[in-house]
Amino acid sequence: MSEHPDILTRRAFLGGALASAALVAASPAAALAAPSAAEKQAEAQAALTQLNAMSERLYQAEASYSAALASQQEAQAKMDEAQARIDEANGQIDDLQGK
Repeated sequence: MSEHPDILTRRAFLGGALASAALVAASPAAALAAPSAAEKQAEAQAALTQLNAMSERLYQAEASYSAALASQQEAQAKMDEAQARIDEANGQIDDLQGK
């Protein structure tokens, strides 16, 4: 029966040692350690890649907007020309009808 207290003591010691080792390994200081230069450089490179992609999308959107604006202005000019022809035709109709 004297072996049981020794076994529990050994188990308690080993369990405590393992728990302590786990706490040291999972220390908040290690988790909150400052990022390395390589990590920061990778972060910066990822941000630059994202910025370049967004710049390209902006350039494409600007080109599409400019093309749409030019089309709209062309359509407005054609509409104005058509309205002028309509007004002229209405004037001729009025003259022919004696109004």
